[in-house]
Amino acid sequence: MKQILHIFVKDVRRFWPEIFIVLALVAVPVSIYSYLLAVSPQFWQGITNANANGKLLGLLVVLTLLNPFGWWLLISRVFHAENLVGDTQFWITRPYEWKKLLTAKLLFLVSFVYLPVLMAYCILLAEKGFPPQNDITTLHGLLQRLLLMTGIVVLPLTAIATVTSNFARMVLSALGAFLCMILAFVLPSALGTGRNPGPHSGHICFALILVGCGTVVVLQYAWRKTWFSRLLLLAIPVLVFAVVFIRL
Repeated sequence: MKQILHIFVKDVRRFWPEIFIVLALVAVPVSIYSYLLAVSPQFWQGITNANANGKLLGLLVVLTLLNPFGWWLLISRVFHAENLVGDTQFWITRPYEWKKLLTAKLLFLVSFVYLPVLMAYCILLAEKGFPPQNDITTLHGLLQRLLLMTGIVVLPLTAIATVTSNFARMVLSALGAFLCMILAFVLPSALGTGRNPGPHSGHICFALILVGCGTVVVLQYAWRKTWFSRLLLLAIPVLVFAVVFIRL
C-alpha cells in the first residue's frame, strides 16, 4: 500500500497542470449549467432568454465535447511516465511491483477522471430534481453512463497508452483504432444487403472492447510483451467487424 500511495502522490505532483485542465473541463461546464438553469430553467430544451445565454450554451457544449481530449492527455501523461514499451524502463530498477504500479495508475484515474465526472453528474441531476441517492433508477442510469465512458473512452485510451511510448504515437494509434472501428460498422452495410445489425451486436461489441482492452492493459503490465499486446489490441476491431458482419 505504501508503494501505491508513493506512486500516486508522485504522479499528482508531477501532473498537476494536466489534472487542473481535466478538473476545469468538468467544473466550468457544471457552473455554466447551474447558471443557465437558474436564469432559464428550460434552456436545455433550446429555450433561452437572451443571446448571451445562447452563447453560454454554446460554450457549455464545446467544453463538454473537450472532456474526452482532456482525459486523453491525462491518461497519456500518467501511463507514459512509467513506460512499458522496450526493455530499458527505469522504473523496473526501483523496483516497482507491476501490480502496485497498475493499482496506483487506476487509483489516479478513479480520483481525477471518474470522481469528478460522478460528482458533476450528481450535482446536475440534483439541480434537475433527480438526486441519485434517492432514486434507484437514476443511480442505475448514472452507473451505466460511467460504464459506457469506460468502454468507449477511458479503457481504450489506457490500452493504447500501455503499448505506445509517447503521446504522438498514441495519437496516431488512437486515430487508427477509431478508423478501424468506423470501418467495422460501415463495411457490413456496404458489403451486405443493408440489413440492420443483429439485436445483440451492440452488447457483444461493447463486451469485446471492454474485455479486450482490459486484458491488454493487464498483460502489458504483467509481461511487457508489446508486440503481443499490440496484436491483441488489433484483434479487437477485427472481432467487432465479425460480430457486426454476421449480425449476431
